[in-house]
Amino acid sequence: MKILYHLSFALPLLAAMTLSSCTISEPDENIGESSNPQDLRLTSITFGGMKLLSVDYDPQGRYSKITLANDLEYNLEYNGSSKIPSAVNTKEWDEEYNNETDREEYVIRNTSSWSNIQTNSEGYIVGYDYKEVNYNSAYYDWETDTYIRTTDTYIGHSTITYDADGHMTSQTFNETCQETGSTSSNSDTYTWEDGLLIATSEGDTYEYSNVDNKLLQWDPLNETFGPLAITNLFGIAPSKFMSRGKFDGESVQVAYNIFDNGLINMQRRYEDGQSYTYKFNYQKK
Repeated sequence: MKILYHLSFALPLLAAMTLSSCTISEPDENIGESSNPQDLRLTSITFGGMKLLSVDYDPQGRYSKITLANDLEYNLEYNGSSKIPSAVNTKEWDEEYNNETDREEYVIRNTSSWSNIQTNSEGYIVGYDYKEVNYNSAYYDWETDTYIRTTDTYIGHSTITYDADGHMTSQTFNETCQETGSTSSNSDTYTWEDGLLIATSEGDTYEYSNVDNKLLQWDPLNETFGPLAITNLFGIAPSKFMSRGKFDGESVQVAYNIFDNGLINMQRRYEDGQSYTYKFNYQKK
């Protein structure tokens, strides 16, 4: 399963709580807590009091579960005291109309399991085996008078590369579909300039503010890399905070409100004529 994908499907879930429509200015760096950022960890991102993202940790302080709204869930498993996960299991949900109950329901759309996870000397993941199951929309079968949901199962291996500075530059997938026996190979590439992610092979583009990302922290709402990037298992984050970008052909403006210690306090997004504010919440380790 790809770790890098668009998050635009999840962010509009709370659109009913839309805030004011306005343009976005540069973030203010001069507010926030003075606590040592090394003593804090992200626990959630909220929007109007509702949780958009939740982060759980095991007793050793390692990431154990990351949940994005009602749509996406990562579960990380470890062997012994290792900081590198031995397995990553993912579930993705989607809304689908159920003809039998005559209403929209959340259904499993995709599951993925990673194993044989390999890392480089920096601790970044460079490869893993995976099994991905895609659940197709249910259809009505006239012969059995029932609704049937079929699946597509893929067995594969992913390889990830980085540049000399630790930025992810590509991810390749080689897989076989169990149902058909067909094989496929595809790659995503990421272009970096001066420590900044500029563009992806899928057409994403990024522009940045003048505000330094002093802690090189990943934004879990990043459209390209997604929530799992906050584990720091997939390379170095951009050295500045994003100000605008284009994803799936849609333009987005972003501003960050930064604590004095360098951690993200709030993110404000302007897209589709509306402004959304997300609050980052932390706790002491």
